[in-house]
Amino acid sequence: MARTFKKYGLEWPLGTSAVDIELYCFKYARSPEEGGLGKYNHAKKAIDLLWNYQDSPTPIVWNPWLEMGLKAACENDVCVMGGGSSCGKSMMMAVLALLYYLADPVGTLCLITSTTIDGAKQRIFKDIKRFWRVKFPGKLVDGKGQIKGINEEGLLDDSRGIKIIPCANIGDPSSRFIGIKAKNMHVFYDELSELPIELVDVWRSNLRTNAADTPPTLMAASNPKSKMDAFGILSKPRLGWNSIDITKCDTWETVDGIYVRFDNTKNPRIVCNRPDWSWFTSQDIIQDAIDTYGDNSPQVLRFYKATFSDDTEEGCLISENELLAGKCDTKPLWGIETPIKIAAMDPAYTNGGDLTILKTARVGLDVNGNLAICEDKIFNIKPPGANANSTNRKDRSFVIAQRVKEILEEEGVLPENFIFDTTGGLSFRDILSSYIKGDIVPLSYAGKASINPVSAHESTRACDIYHNKVSEIWGTMQQAIKAKQLYGLDGVTMSEIKSRQYTMSGSRIKLEEKKEMRKRIRKSPDRADVTAMLCYLARRIFPGKFGRITRVENNTPAVKKAEGFRVNEYGVKLIDGRYLKEYLKDSPVGEVTYDWRDEAKRLRNLPL
Repeated sequence: MARTFKKYGLEWPLGTSAVDIELYCFKYARSPEEGGLGKYNHAKKAIDLLWNYQDSPTPIVWNPWLEMGLKAACENDVCVMGGGSSCGKSMMMAVLALLYYLADPVGTLCLITSTTIDGAKQRIFKDIKRFWRVKFPGKLVDGKGQIKGINEEGLLDDSRGIKIIPCANIGDPSSRFIGIKAKNMHVFYDELSELPIELVDVWRSNLRTNAADTPPTLMAASNPKSKMDAFGILSKPRLGWNSIDITKCDTWETVDGIYVRFDNTKNPRIVCNRPDWSWFTSQDIIQDAIDTYGDNSPQVLRFYKATFSDDTEEGCLISENELLAGKCDTKPLWGIETPIKIAAMDPAYTNGGDLTILKTARVGLDVNGNLAICEDKIFNIKPPGANANSTNRKDRSFVIAQRVKEILEEEGVLPENFIFDTTGGLSFRDILSSYIKGDIVPLSYAGKASINPVSAHESTRACDIYHNKVSEIWGTMQQAIKAKQLYGLDGVTMSEIKSRQYTMSGSRIKLEEKKEMRKRIRKSPDRADVTAMLCYLARRIFPGKFGRITRVENNTPAVKKAEGFRVNEYGVKLIDGRYLKEYLKDSPVGEVTYDWRDEAKRLRNLPL
């Protein structure tokens, strides 16, 4: 007598329930080629078995948005959902978290990040509670916003299950995720636009690497706000914001996965003419918002049309639109001559745990003969061991100086191409000079602006435009951005840049003091300060090129090298695959941009 039965191409012990079979096939994404239905279809069947039975107190109503969101999340390890309130984002995340947990209660940990525990309990955890059943394995702990999982012995275990990690107003949240491991890791970022930008790196460098049984997954949701906050970075189209029309696309491919846009002006209640689907926003409410604020107002774009707009605060020196227009998050197309390696550093002169930040970059001419400054690497230097906690600033400085010397040598940066902030740290300058032999470039943020011209394009003296030195240094970075000469910026740096405000002191620009900015946004613009120093150094090295767009004739070597380039309908420069091999052969740095690779792959002209 058979003790097993066959379903979905697998043998099952007699007595295995239908829901356990569907959950198993959901967990391992059993494909049609293997005899299954695919992860999404198994999820649908499991949902119907768990919650859509007769007389269910909390049935899940299938609708086009629920199907679109769940399908996207099942078919992509990273799914980012943008939409206003009442579009079902939290419910989708709650259902998926429960499915992942129920598929393996012993080996699964679902992390829910939100602004606060109370905030999560009002949104995603509210739905988790609604769909929880007493018969499910584990225990619901409402006060903590937690589902306690079970271990191999069947005992309750805090390291498994579903738990909330509040991340608002804490600066860098990375420390809250150190040491978190699980056989199956699933992460849910709720209201991500309101959470620290460092959560992007937490996922990419920490949580995503935790693969043990099944691949880690991320589902993020928010009202779209800024293209440079945490949600905006994860939402960025794979080929950049200019590669698609985000007001018309409902989904697009991102660097990490997929983006799903829930435009409330086209929600299922309206499109399907289902007034009984009352959890979706009504046409009357949407029209009232449009009449009040305007069809293309930031309020309507964000909370109803799920579209990003410029989030720059009034009074900020450099806007989000300026950074995007300058293509600061892209890479330049280098010309024939090898760029110069440069570096800048913002030392931490106290023992309060602050990091010393050092960045390397390349500066040189692009294929059109224009100056380009491209950031390469970021080093967060913290003295190890006892020296990190020592009250002896001098001991700490020696450790930092040694590490800086090592980095400069490893990265090939000459002393005269290294600039660092000496504000409040004159003794450190002497220590650093004893380690690095050569003419390093000290720079103090204190004091008056210089008499140097603002740029090669603008001959006005810096002291006539800027109130003090720090304003001039940041103004130099602004000039580089406007001239489209600054590249390679990470999300944290750009977020810091667009957040710093200024006032006018008479007719001159006065930058917001660091302590005031810390008080306002709870963080210091350390990375942005280092970027500003790199621009200041580039102006020093290339005074005749800084801030100036150079026109070149078609017979110059640089332009000849760029033959084969074309521009698509969105203004993105692409290279025909036929010319890629020749370019790489002639290139001294051997660099190919993201766009070239993608285009060459698409055309299948050249294997990469």
